[in-house]
Amino acid sequence: MDSAARYDRQHINDDAESMVSSTPTLIQPPPEEHRRFLRHNGNDGLHNFTDLHDVEEQHEHEMQAPSETSVQRRDGFMRLESNGNLRDISNNGGSKWATLRSIMMGPTSRPWFTWLSATAMIVTMVFALAKHHDISGSMLETQPFNPMIGPSFTILINTGARYTPCMRPLPDYQASTVIDSCLSKNATCTLEQLCGGSGSSNQGYRLLSPIFIHAGLLHIVVCLLAHFQVGATLERDMGFLSFGFLYLVCGIWGFAFSSLMSSAQTASMGCSGALMGLVGFMMVETVKNWKTIRRRTRRLASLSLSIILAFVFGIFPGIDNFAHVGGLATGIIMGFLLMSPAASTSRWITWGIRAAALTVLVVVFVIMLYMFYSAYDPTKICPNCRYFSCIPVSNWCDI
Repeated sequence: MDSAARYDRQHINDDAESMVSSTPTLIQPPPEEHRRFLRHNGNDGLHNFTDLHDVEEQHEHEMQAPSETSVQRRDGFMRLESNGNLRDISNNGGSKWATLRSIMMGPTSRPWFTWLSATAMIVTMVFALAKHHDISGSMLETQPFNPMIGPSFTILINTGARYTPCMRPLPDYQASTVIDSCLSKNATCTLEQLCGGSGSSNQGYRLLSPIFIHAGLLHIVVCLLAHFQVGATLERDMGFLSFGFLYLVCGIWGFAFSSLMSSAQTASMGCSGALMGLVGFMMVETVKNWKTIRRRTRRLASLSLSIILAFVFGIFPGIDNFAHVGGLATGIIMGFLLMSPAASTSRWITWGIRAAALTVLVVVFVIMLYMFYSAYDPTKICPNCRYFSCIPVSNWCDI
């Protein structure tokens, strides 16, 4: 191991403890100037978000080191660093490819997935508000009042929220079933119209689309704060592809579990399941690097508190504690799948753990989908579980 690598491993995690969030969901990243870091841990191809530098000491080290060094990343590629600037990789024709590879696999200076997904969430929220205004004359649902300060839940279902009768046939719901107060207070519509037309009971895409839909302005503001704070930090380390894979898998897995446990009258949405997946991933990284993390107990306590607050927030209408559970569990599994091995760990053991994690992830997901689509009525699997994700106040548990 060269001197740069030894120095890098010696000063990891100094700034990770500053990531304490003021939002109900997660933790706060270090300041922008503290986000410069390198990684030197073999050729396993994966990422460790805790490899953060102490910036002042790193700058002092860079002044002593050669102006341009060759560093081997964990994906096995060689990357030239010039004074810590990710863009000044080389002056030949390969610089653009190296920059693109850095964006895709990390580390990267710009969290493109975080920005693009947040833009999709904001556009979807504006669309739902505008649609509610066109139908009812008001952007916000007031009768009954939406506590998340947003449009009606039928509008959100029509936009693409998770709603079991739109995802598979149910005994009590047919395409011609009449839905009261549909899209506007005094109007009615059929289930087919509510779900958006033909194929109204086979919309499997509703495992993905709810990630980008939120119950109201309060919901999306809280989620976006955590989305930018935590998501941007992790993506800078992991890169576009790895982070996007982690984020979407946790979100989809969460809504798959929610579809299996929720009642037929409940609609849910939001990126909080994916955010809980990020928390689960970070908890695995924290435990794995326990001996090298300073103030590790404080950090683990802050993550645990974030989980508790998220579940409290999840009892409000439109927000889904089942998605929180599914996303958290998936994030923990993904932590083992994307883990970076300790120096003393055999490569065979590392890949064995990853293979086991991938197997569990795929097998459990397939089992959930099989149970959801093969059951006579999946909403009857646990009828009283609905109160884990809502409180029976003002018909909050129903659309």
